Amino acid sequence: MVLNFSACYDEYKKLKEGVLHSRHWSVSNNSIKIVDNIIGKGVHKIRSVLPFHPSFLAGDVQGGSINLNISGKIVKINFEGKGELKLIESQYYPKFGCSVDNKHLIYDYNGT
Repeated sequence: MVLNFSACYDEYKKLKEGVLHSRHWSVSNNSIKIVDNIIGKGVHKIRSVLPFHPSFLAGDVQGGSINLNISGKIVKINFEGKGELKLIESQYYPKFGCSVDNKHLIYDYNGT
């Protein structure tokens, strides 16, 4: 069974270049595919941020992929496109006044 759903965010249309962001999810038994589309005029700097829970163990970024160890299971994340994928140190805030080290997966793209 495959579940599909989509959403669109038009708040960026207020920008000079009028950008529209849509996202399509396709979920099956052992896979989640997320496709983002950014539509607008001109050149745009796009950043996708995926924060990880502190219990996730992240491997090294290799090209457009990274492996995570989540409760003993290996999860592979793939990014397609001409952007740059990197893993950065960050903070997770489970409650007020408390921070825990975690990582964020960042995908940066600059183009039309």
